Amino acid sequence: MSNLQKIQIILSAFISSFAFGQGTWTVLPDFPSTQRVAATSFSIGNIVYYATGGDGITEKNDLWAYDVNTSQWREKQNMGTAPGRMMAASFAINGKGYVGTGKINGGGRFNTAATFANDFYKYDPITDSWTQINNVGPTGRLGAVGFAINGKGYIALGSTSGGTWANIGTSTKTIFEFNPINETWTERTYPTNFRGLVSASSFVLNGKAYIAGGFTPAFEAGGQNGEQGAFSLGTYEFDPLTLDWKPKAFMPFSTHIAAAFSSLDRGYIVGGAVASSDPFKTVWDFTISQKF
Repeated sequence: MSNLQKIQIILSAFISSFAFGQGTWTVLPDFPSTQRVAATSFSIGNIVYYATGGDGITEKNDLWAYDVNTSQWREKQNMGTAPGRMMAASFAINGKGYVGTGKINGGGRFNTAATFANDFYKYDPITDSWTQINNVGPTGRLGAVGFAINGKGYIALGSTSGGTWANIGTSTKTIFEFNPINETWTERTYPTNFRGLVSASSFVLNGKAYIAGGFTPAFEAGGQNGEQGAFSLGTYEFDPLTLDWKPKAFMPFSTHIAAAFSSLDRGYIVGGAVASSDPFKTVWDFTISQKF
């Protein structure tokens, strides 16, 4: 199992248990299945769910549950006929998990010359079953961020076309809001002068979402204070009540495909890769009144 995968699992466990200790790290049991990258996760109660990803050979559509109380892993029902995928996005609402988008048919590797998906699926932990729901948006995407606020789910940004990992294609400046009552998606506004971001990190604090890091393909222009270049230092705040976006503090280093979570009054970003693609081992915390 990769170090990034371990970090993602550990951080997800902190989120679900609400027991993150300042400056304290705990080693949890290893993931029992094959090693993988670019998986996604969501938490329901004290259970962390770890889904999809690639092992270098194939994309996966399986689902694993980690119980924070017992420190045990259990394999759950896979996504059935849904294609395996990497760089998917997910969120949880009202005791249900939602997983979708990502890339399929790419041989389980980061090479993005593959099909970009926009299908989405709902997981019910009570019945241990999956149901396909409406697609999100008119086109597929990978490397999007997913989060939930006030009973609504959101899928934002990512890339809608691509070629290789070095030149992932074109970013999308779109965000869609999911209503679980009628299972419909509604497009919301994303500022045209902000960057389109791929493989950024997101967390939620005090009813607002924060999107940080990531990269912009082909050195597309945009960003706060005219920030340009492939790798973003920016942080953007989204208020679902007003649908407003605001630029916030810059990160001291750009990182992408990093894990993120929130605990109490702080957001945390850890792991991922920097511009050189080397592992990024530093943890940064964010508060609304302070900078990274």
